[in-house]
Amino acid sequence: MATTSESLAFDRGVRPMLEIVLPEKADAVIGFRADPELQARVEELGRKSTEGELTEDERAEYAVMCGRTSSSPFSNDKRSRSSTPSHR
Repeated sequence: MATTSESLAFDRGVRPMLEIVLPEKADAVIGFRADPELQARVEELGRKSTEGELTEDERAEYAVMCGRTSSSPFSNDKRSRSSTPSHR
């Protein structure tokens, strides 16, 4: 797997928390990869989000996939937590 600034940031920010909460499962969680069909769907929704073409249902689906819902423990956004994240 290629190392990107995003994966490095994720690894630095999330791995320590996982090692506290799930020490025996941290590597499995970090190493998780979506199946090809799910990955393709995430990429499709990301493209449509960037282009401003998401339907309301797709926006909700993408928000859940990206962990940007009010129930997400990782969301620290004080604004509307159900807003769709930008795809980069």
